[in-house]
Amino acid sequence: MNRPTPKKTLQNQPCLVQCVNCNSFSFFENEKGHNSPQAIGECQQISWNGNRGQWPMTHHPCKYYKKVNVMDS
Repeated sequence: MNRPTPKKTLQNQPCLVQCVNCNSFSFFENEKGHNSPQAIGECQQISWNGNRGQWPMTHHPCKYYKKVNVMDS
């Protein structure tokens, strides 16, 4: 009996990243001048799921990811 191959899930794909660590991510501006690390932000590249707004802590695959260089901040 042939079993279907299980579909890949985000958890078993290699190279999962988080927007919060990417140079192309920025938090949306707000009137209080600060954002929680969990607040939604914006992807300046072509986002992995097609949505401009992104949650910074979500793990996902992304071919445009560029790690933030700590020396630049």
